[in-house]
Amino acid sequence: LQALLAAAEGLSGQLDGFTAESADALRSAVVAAKAVNEARADKTQTQLDQAAGELQTALSGLRLKPAGVEKQVLQDVYDQAKLLTNTDGSFTAASWQALQHR
Repeated sequence: LQALLAAAEGLSGQLDGFTAESADALRSAVVAAKAVNEARADKTQTQLDQAAGELQTALSGLRLKPAGVEKQVLQDVYDQAKLLTNTDGSFTAASWQALQHR
């Protein structure tokens, strides 16, 4: 339990990259595990194991936030694509038609 607590507390300042739900679950599990650990003299091995298991589950359940989409980059690409012409015949008729319908 103590080793898991140390690992979880080591991550506490680095949770911004994880989903709020998974980070909150870890924070809750840390609070509960600390309470059990601080009263370990009064706890059974089963209670210690349960707290360790819940903490391990929360650690394993951390999920990275999905990568954000840079809307400006997409807008720039779109704007550049709108400027394309086929006056010099660079595109085949089929590819130019497909591009125009997108």
